[in-house]
Amino acid sequence: MSTVPKCPKCGSNKVMWIAYGLLRPDYILRDDEIPGGCCVSEDDPKWHCGACYWEWNCEGYGAYNLPEEDKILNNV
Repeated sequence: MSTVPKCPKCGSNKVMWIAYGLLRPDYILRDDEIPGGCCVSEDDPKWHCGACYWEWNCEGYGAYNLPEEDKILNNV
């Protein structure tokens, strides 16, 4: 895999590549990967920050992807 960037929002090095596609049941995610789902499009984010949950693509567009428990607690 190519060089992992720093998070453009918080500057953290806790950045993970988002693995898309239907992963085989025996596929083991590496420490620098996070599952992204089986539906894939060109606009999907490529990177995920483990510190602030910002997800962005190669063009720099992004959004926060909070864990489900944080969405419930913050009424998001």
